[in-house]
Amino acid sequence: MAGPASDPILARWLRPGAALPELTASSVEGILAELADGVARTLPGVSRAAVLDGFREREALGTTAVGGGFAIPHCRLAAVREIQLRVALCPAGVDFGAADGAPVRVFFALLAPQSGATAHLEALRAIARFLRDPARRAHALAAHGPDDLLERLLESDVPAAASEVTADV
Repeated sequence: MAGPASDPILARWLRPGAALPELTASSVEGILAELADGVARTLPGVSRAAVLDGFREREALGTTAVGGGFAIPHCRLAAVREIQLRVALCPAGVDFGAADGAPVRVFFALLAPQSGATAHLEALRAIARFLRDPARRAHALAAHGPDDLLERLLESDVPAAASEVTADV
């Protein structure tokens, strides 16, 4: 990876191994299942069923698609001890119910401890801040595979937006 991360707060959770295999499902339920599988494989002691249930519960409140080809499925689980962030690419895109109608191609799967509301919100803000910048979004959407996606998310030469944003996710 080239240089320091473009967003030091986001980079706290985007570690080596944070990129999940490419997603191939064509439905919200299929995507959530693939994300839950990938996340559970990387987190000993966290079950696929718990992750999937958490993602489903959150999606039942309203889509986590934030527009422009991105979604942030997230949940809080008792078995999670610290923020866990994984990213995944769905090259074909999937209708995730985004307000702008754009198919989602990039997913930020976020898990937080049950008691970690502050850290959970901090992570959501960091993702939202990243996504506010059109150049960063375009750069991430141009990724060719999981490793390239992670590298693009961490590149320092993509211009960053100076102001913070909050997201209703």
